[in-house]
Amino acid sequence: MYFSYAFGVAISVIFGVLAYWLFDDPEIWVYMVVIFTPLFLLSPLSMRYSRVLMLYLFGEIEFEEKA
Repeated sequence: MYFSYAFGVAISVIFGVLAYWLFDDPEIWVYMVVIFTPLFLLSPLSMRYSRVLMLYLFGEIEFEEKA
C-alpha cells in the first residue's frame, strides 16, 4: 500500500509538471485529465510493482519452527 501510494504520487507530480510545462499553466480540468488518465492506465502496473517491491523487501523473513 505504501509503495503504490508513492508510485501514484510520483506519477501525479511528473504528469502535473509536464502539463504545466507543455500547456503553459492550463485550466484545472486540463490538469485533471492529464494526471488522472495516466494514473488510471498505469494503476495495474503500479500495483504489480508495489507488490514485487514489498515481497522483495519483506518476503525473506524466516519463521522459527516450533519444536
